Amino acid sequence: MATTSTESKAALAPCKDQKKQKLAKENGERRANHWQALLLSRFPRSDMPSETKDDRAKEKRKAPPLFTSQRRLGAASQDSLSLDAPKVSAKIMQEWEKSFESLMASPEGVMLFEEFLKSEFSEENILFWKACERYSKLPREKLQEEADQIYQEFLCEHSPKLVNLDHQTMTSVVASMKDANQNTFKKAQNSIFMLMASDSYKRFINSDKFQSALR
Repeated sequence: MATTSTESKAALAPCKDQKKQKLAKENGERRANHWQALLLSRFPRSDMPSETKDDRAKEKRKAPPLFTSQRRLGAASQDSLSLDAPKVSAKIMQEWEKSFESLMASPEGVMLFEEFLKSEFSEENILFWKACERYSKLPREKLQEEADQIYQEFLCEHSPKLVNLDHQTMTSVVASMKDANQNTFKKAQNSIFMLMASDSYKRFINSDKFQSALR
């Protein structure tokens, strides 16, 4: 009888080992998926170590044209950026070239500027500016909840879309959030507007795509 019991245990041992191996493999896959998801949520695309310049160049070659002026309708662009770029006349683009305010007052201009910033992996400023525009038009009862969301997405220390604000402006925003109103983010929005005007806007209008669309 003892011999039979010993033989049964010996027969079951391989099954238990297989179950342990299967369970260990599944746990390993779950851990790998967890850390991959955490890495993707923590870091913006430009910081990902697996992405190379060649990868970004391939993506640009796949995308359709960013700009279409009246004199270049139908012209192809190998490294274009936008999937749904509006058709914009050269005259309007000349106004954008003269004034950042004109660019940002145009829905098409904002759309194309955002596409340009995405190509540089630096779209957090325009996204914050747009969020503030939407926020300022909300009814009073929705302001507090939306203010919290904007803070978490763009102003929280560990946010992947963190915008660059000086200490005084940041302090002002935090103080105003205690009783959110339409002007809670006004100073911060103006600060980011001026930052884009002095930096990324100049790169945008001097880009090959913008300049070639004007010719």
